[in-house]
Amino acid sequence: MDSQKVEFPRVDLTGLLQVKSDSSCWKMAQEKVISALANYGGFEAVYGDVKPGLKTEFFENIMPKFMSDMSKVSYAHGRPPAVLFQHDLALKNLCINDPTSLSSVEDYVKSIWPKGNDLFCNSICNYAKHIQEVAQIIQRMILMSFNLEEDYESNKFMASSLILIEYVNDKAMDKSRIGMLLMWMPTK
Repeated sequence: MDSQKVEFPRVDLTGLLQVKSDSSCWKMAQEKVISALANYGGFEAVYGDVKPGLKTEFFENIMPKFMSDMSKVSYAHGRPPAVLFQHDLALKNLCINDPTSLSSVEDYVKSIWPKGNDLFCNSICNYAKHIQEVAQIIQRMILMSFNLEEDYESNKFMASSLILIEYVNDKAMDKSRIGMLLMWMPTK
């Protein structure tokens, strides 16, 4: 069987939060989003509105330190972090509720680091807000494609939980990777 690597289309969503949905750049990006979802089931979102260096700081400095302190995290909120096994791949994950609220993230972090960790809290909160912005742009584009834009405000998705994941990317090299998943809930 011939296995081909499928590459998702890239769609640049930079600056779309500040433009009107009837602008030409919005409509062009929307067409690409809808086409990619219809033809591939997904796409790679490019979002240059994130402060330069935040992604690097977050994934290369902050998260590895946090995941290495997993023993501190273990019972911070009375429940251990989940360790999942899928085939021979081990995944460690941790859930932070209400990740776009700085006070919520700070409360969670104080149970791990009693003196707090401002860099971690600000990075989590900022990154979650940017991911939420991207998701809201995409959600609005999809609703508009079905002529349901008037339902956007009452059904806008807000980040409810941020799940941080550490997994082994290449067992031969024994290197772990860190990722995240944002869980959404409608504003209703």
